[in-house]
Amino acid sequence: MIFGVIQESEWVMKKQELSREPLMILSKQVQDSLDEAVASLRNALAFAARSEELYVSKHIADLMFQIENLKNVSNVLAMSEKIIKEWEDEK
Repeated sequence: MIFGVIQESEWVMKKQELSREPLMILSKQVQDSLDEAVASLRNALAFAARSEELYVSKHIADLMFQIENLKNVSNVLAMSEKIIKEWEDEK
């Protein structure tokens, strides 16, 4: 079982090296809006760090982290879907 997983992992890495087509992750509009939101939250975090309770800064930072995670996970999901589709096409 583990050997099969290793083989699949190697196959995935080879497939990623072979296919360098752009992936549809998030639309440009959504990406730009998320980037603006992070910039606004960064500004809010700077002010909160000087004048608010610590838990306010912590929650603002958490929101920023969640937005960045959303962008990264979207990328991983898009790559996974593409690799699975290519793998199924080969079968």
